[in-house]
Amino acid sequence: MPLADEDLKSLTPAQQQAEADRLFELAGRVARQQADRYAGLPENGVPAAMAAGDIEYLATRLALAEGQLQAERLDLVWMAPGQAPNPREVMRRLQAICRHRSGLFDAVVTAAVTHPGVPPERLAQALLACRPDLAPYPLEDVTSLVKASLNGGRDGFEAVLRTRKSSDRKVAGGFSWVKPD
Repeated sequence: MPLADEDLKSLTPAQQQAEADRLFELAGRVARQQADRYAGLPENGVPAAMAAGDIEYLATRLALAEGQLQAERLDLVWMAPGQAPNPREVMRRLQAICRHRSGLFDAVVTAAVTHPGVPPERLAQALLACRPDLAPYPLEDVTSLVKASLNGGRDGFEAVLRTRKSSDRKVAGGFSWVKPD
């Protein structure tokens, strides 16, 4: 049975792991049942299972779907204030953010806003690992970009890029979308 939002927030890491293990087991059971009973049929065999009255298969698929929806809701709990960041999970989420945000500002500000518990220096290190367009910049500059995106929005972000572009630490190539002064 799905948990209420209040119950999701109170799950301990051990309970969260138990729920993940349960979903893994359900997914395995659905895959085995599908392979045994409905291999080669379109739509994962659901229409055939409905026609055959295969309650066990349909109930298992339903339990898996409910669990996956609950897991998606639980996956947002990490953004709540006061949550301790797990480095492995933070890196996984930052990689996803960087893949789905094509603009550099969008990626940096999204990462910074969704990970308030991660120090800007650590966030900058992770972004350097995830964004090839940041490779020419030293860690100090990327840290400044993270802080500027939070404190000054797009204007602050672009101001830091301009100063880095015109300073002694000028980077060859720069960003193609930044207009020269």
